[in-house]
Amino acid sequence: LASELADFRSSDVATRYGDGVASRVKIVLVEAMPRILAPFDASLAAGARDHLVSRGIEVRTGCLVTQLASPTRATFRPSTPRDATAEAKAAAAAAEASEDVGAVVWAAGVDGVRAPSSWWAVCPRLWDNAAASTVRSGHGRPNLGAGLPRDG
Repeated sequence: LASELADFRSSDVATRYGDGVASRVKIVLVEAMPRILAPFDASLAAGARDHLVSRGIEVRTGCLVTQLASPTRATFRPSTPRDATAEAKAAAAAAEASEDVGAVVWAAGVDGVRAPSSWWAVCPRLWDNAAASTVRSGHGRPNLGAGLPRDG
């Protein structure tokens, strides 16, 4: 998905709005695991990372999104293994930082972060569509793909 977004940036955005706008589009891939494509051979993962970086994509591994305070503000921190010491968890929490974002495309891992209820007031049909998708797919709860589960 990140590579497709890079294609969109370099072709569609650049063509329609010019290189000045396209150069301001920043794509960041966030992965909690120590490397992308963790189930695959390390050499394949390294090749994929190199490809993404060559496309101008920032790849953050060992990183979690801990909060989406609004559709334009995200908080990140280093990830820790489940068996991490209290000190390691405290160090990761201390390194937490927030950033402004233009858009969030959530492609996987929907358990960790809940979208504020205020988002659903703006986009109530998104939740309805996700619930319908859940029924069709047979999964136990909505998977919004580009969205997040509701908090209430």
